[in-house]
Amino acid sequence: MTFTYNPLDADTREVRLLIVHPAADQAAELNCTLQTVSLLDRPKFFALSYVWGSSPPAHPIILSDSSAITPPNAAMLVTDNVNDALRELRGLRTNMAFWVDAVCINQSDPAEKNVQIPLMGQIYSQAAAVFAWLGKANTNMHLALDWASTFMPATASDTPKTPYWTDLAVKAQGSQEARDRFDVSTLMACLGQCDILRHPYWCRMWTFQEFELPPREPICAIGPRFFSATHFRETQRPLNELRERALQRLSDGLVERNRRADEGLSIDDGRDPYRQAMRELLEELAGKSRRLPGGLDVRAQRMSNRHQERAQTLQSLLLQTHGRRCKDARDRVYALYGLDPAAQAAHPPDYRKTKEDVMLETIEYLVNSDVAGLSAFVVHGLSEDRLQRSDQLSWMIDFSRGAVDDKEPIRFLLYPPVTRALENRFDINKRARIDLDSKTLTVWALGLGRVQAKINFGPNKMEVLATLARLFGFMTDNATMAGGPMPQVFLERSLQPRMARLCAVHHSQNVEFPTEQIISAYDHIFRVLKDSPEVRWAVTTCYGVVSAAVANLVGMAMFITSKGVLGLCDELIELGDEVAMSPRVAVTLVFRDYGNQGSGAEAVCRMVGAAHCDTVTGGEFFDQGFVESLAEEELREYNVI
Repeated sequence: MTFTYNPLDADTREVRLLIVHPAADQAAELNCTLQTVSLLDRPKFFALSYVWGSSPPAHPIILSDSSAITPPNAAMLVTDNVNDALRELRGLRTNMAFWVDAVCINQSDPAEKNVQIPLMGQIYSQAAAVFAWLGKANTNMHLALDWASTFMPATASDTPKTPYWTDLAVKAQGSQEARDRFDVSTLMACLGQCDILRHPYWCRMWTFQEFELPPREPICAIGPRFFSATHFRETQRPLNELRERALQRLSDGLVERNRRADEGLSIDDGRDPYRQAMRELLEELAGKSRRLPGGLDVRAQRMSNRHQERAQTLQSLLLQTHGRRCKDARDRVYALYGLDPAAQAAHPPDYRKTKEDVMLETIEYLVNSDVAGLSAFVVHGLSEDRLQRSDQLSWMIDFSRGAVDDKEPIRFLLYPPVTRALENRFDINKRARIDLDSKTLTVWALGLGRVQAKINFGPNKMEVLATLARLFGFMTDNATMAGGPMPQVFLERSLQPRMARLCAVHHSQNVEFPTEQIISAYDHIFRVLKDSPEVRWAVTTCYGVVSAAVANLVGMAMFITSKGVLGLCDELIELGDEVAMSPRVAVTLVFRDYGNQGSGAEAVCRMVGAAHCDTVTGGEFFDQGFVESLAEEELREYNVI
């Protein structure tokens, strides 16, 4: 029998709560009641935060409704995560009230969603506690949590501790076999730590505000284990230090020599199953350690964010969530409304609107209401066909592309010396604005020159590496590249240090290495390529940053302007395009002349994209003199269509 929802009263802020009835056996069916309550009465309940997942709902729960509109024992199908979480969290003897969005909101009714979603800020703020469900735990996750509760009590979970690590540490003092087992367990715990830090929960849009809104940090739950995410992150450094020591001991051949003595196996015998297992373990650890998503890193700042004097803006929230995922592109905005009531009031969620309508009203709100609104063009991707279609607005953000097709946003927040030097050029009457009637974005900016030379990096990582090899002199031929022969200006040795740094740090706001170290990392990459078709992983921070930066150069181009500014931009950039920087926001954009649209009309241009330029960016090649001379120039008005 199918469940039927009863209507809710929007005026009294009514919501539904899922009352989960107790069961002593976890395998027992889920018997629940939906109860309608008003948030104005401040009911007591728990809220569930989780990832919906891609699998369709397949687990039945038995539902009744306190309004008696629905016959008793009606069934509703829920997803794996909802089913597993409710079974793990329900009480043994008493009812427990939960708010679960997939069940408590009629997902097939857009009108109800438009009313209920604006209440989520209040729901997660009023909940007695929020459970962040991360799914079932694997063996490695259990080892990581056990390690934390044993060696870092401040990060301990609320579940009983096990003696595993304590016993093993004692035995390791007197037995090489136990020492080896301790090292292997340490590596497995590191894998478990990676699984927790890399969990899809930290990469979804809706979970961001669900974790941020509660007055107290949500309780993370993995199977029967409960822990604090902020505290667990503190285990990352000490456990990684243990990993390095364990790797060193194992690489010294302690395990192999011990097994060879016991079983007569040669260390060079490729049939040794133990060596194969160790190789697979190390490869898995290397793969998972290459790069962790930033979701849990952001959450480590949760408490400081909550105590900021002013609320976070939609623009800053979009920046923090640039790498998160959502199935519906409109949720890239709607999933943040609980944290920015002003944005929600300006454009309430409405799932009857198209994705394009939501994108248009959002970018208009960002630019017209926030001085930093122009930074949206750096964080999010623009429509791919923006320069080919005359009916397509070139400045229209495509939220469905997320973080520019999985890339890190190029650096756009310039260093204090830059903003101070240009501060006197900011005119509140000449801030960027969007006129929806004319569909025009107006930007006042300082010109950094027109593009005089460019080189495309190519459509894949191998072509990027080949281009870099030529740029840095590791390959001496000047063969035709992705965008044609390499301009001679890029082969000048004096430009190599600037290019090396630009190609390494354009994707990060907080990474600084000496240029010599960056060039050494490139050298290591190119030397490895001579022996292997793939870039191997190396345990050095600089190498990891450079390797990640290489991947971010796919589909990009390097350019130099008539004023000597070196930069990176989308490969759509062409000779003659103009590079300009907004003085207050310090966002660098590239425009293309588009002529006059009709008799007597002002000249207009199209937006090519955002750029990162070394001359005006803080760092080794920041040019104070250039910025000071730039501050003396007149602001130019760019009318972008």
